[in-house]
Amino acid sequence: MSRHLCVACADVANRKGSPIIRTTSRGISRIIPRDETYAVSDADFVGKVAVVSIGPLDQGLPGRVRLKDVFGNWHTVSARASPSSQALPVGASVLLVDRDAKCFIAIPAPADLIEQQRSSDRA
Repeated sequence: MSRHLCVACADVANRKGSPIIRTTSRGISRIIPRDETYAVSDADFVGKVAVVSIGPLDQGLPGRVRLKDVFGNWHTVSARASPSSQALPVGASVLLVDRDAKCFIAIPAPADLIEQQRSSDRA
């Protein structure tokens, strides 16, 4: 008999607790942010300073460069040197100036941009 009483009590508790849980979860859902995304477009990388990781970058086959997005996430993308630029060695800081169908176009990064990037990385 006591077993049936426990089952009946649990059933009543579930029915009575349901509105409380529903009301509480609605209140909490208003406080918690809905959707967040850290997605960035390839177009956002044009104008950014990157470091050559696989290269050297020249006008032949594309190499790879690494850069941070605005959220602090690292990306590795294909790049090649601009037609007016000399080969850019591994470890060189480059400025991504354009993008064609396959990869980014890079030039040597100006010293002031390199220093600006280093100071923002420290902060």
